[in-house]
Amino acid sequence: MITFGKLEKKMIKVKKNEKQIIKEFVVLFNYKLGKYTNHLIRIENSVAIFNGTYRHGLLKGVSDFLFDYPSGDCHYRNLWIEFKANKNKQTKEQLVFQRNREAISSKYILVYTAEQAIQEIYEYINSRIIS
Repeated sequence: MITFGKLEKKMIKVKKNEKQIIKEFVVLFNYKLGKYTNHLIRIENSVAIFNGTYRHGLLKGVSDFLFDYPSGDCHYRNLWIEFKANKNKQTKEQLVFQRNREAISSKYILVYTAEQAIQEIYEYINSRIIS
């Protein structure tokens, strides 16, 4: 379990939507893993069209974030992070994207909380070759 000091006290145990979880993740990432900020890429999958309307799904199935950094054991070249809220499931396109990423030595994770994402990234960075 990771503790986040003062930030942890501000987290409220309520149902959150994906956008809220992502905002929380960005804050925690910068707080706990700030030296890796240049390796975290947000994949925006919607574009403002006109007058506050958005077009979604420009790249169907693409994850929310790419952590472009090799794993500690160099087994994976990068980490794709997909956020879901409240037990939502991946779409068919997301499952295809996951299989395609894993086929080219990328790791793909599905997370439901910001804390889970941070823990997964810690484990990814600190993974070691076990012989």
